[in-house]
Amino acid sequence: MNSKKISVLTLLLLGVIVVKAQISIGLFSGYQIPLGSSAEDAFIKKNSTTVDFRSFSKGNIPMGLAIKYLIKDKIQLESNYSYLLNIDETYESTNSVVITYANAIQALKLGVNYNIGKSKLKPIIGVNTGLFFSNVKINVKQSNNSVDNYNFDSQTSFSIGTKAGVLYELTDKLNLDVIFNYNYIFTEGTVNSTTAKIPTKLPFSNSQLLGLQLGINYRL
Repeated sequence: MNSKKISVLTLLLLGVIVVKAQISIGLFSGYQIPLGSSAEDAFIKKNSTTVDFRSFSKGNIPMGLAIKYLIKDKIQLESNYSYLLNIDETYESTNSVVITYANAIQALKLGVNYNIGKSKLKPIIGVNTGLFFSNVKINVKQSNNSVDNYNFDSQTSFSIGTKAGVLYELTDKLNLDVIFNYNYIFTEGTVNSTTAKIPTKLPFSNSQLLGLQLGINYRL
């Protein structure tokens, strides 16, 4: 069989797969919290010993877009993109220093979902892998109102994750899902400050995210 025939058969096979696949587009949001220490904690501990950690807001609200391909009755491929801006503010208790930490995070993931059962309300389990893109800025406002700005080099991190939840079919084309998800992010290393008066390194360590997500999906 020559290469031309192989190419034609390959295109036909891909066409059959695309036609048979049920494609859904969805929007999702939710709430997630980091587990363990963060780069923010490391920076604060390095630069201050009198921080009131009770004022930290650790949770954040991601928003995203998902594209799903149902390749079999119960097996679904999913690619999704999410964005969140995590802003925390804390106060140094003795010197009235305000430390503002802003981390813009984008995530791009690819995963496989398995739908259990065929009823309108069905459990879902899944695994995924992806990339997290992080961009950190830290502002330190002194008691005399002077401000030190730390803009750090962006960092790309690899992640793996799992998820479990339920899906409810509202109509033949519209469904809702509620998902608990967990991600482990490999972020060992440091990134350099690009704008600080004194060069500063921001240490990162492997981190974990636990979240609850609500999504709405439309089948094309």
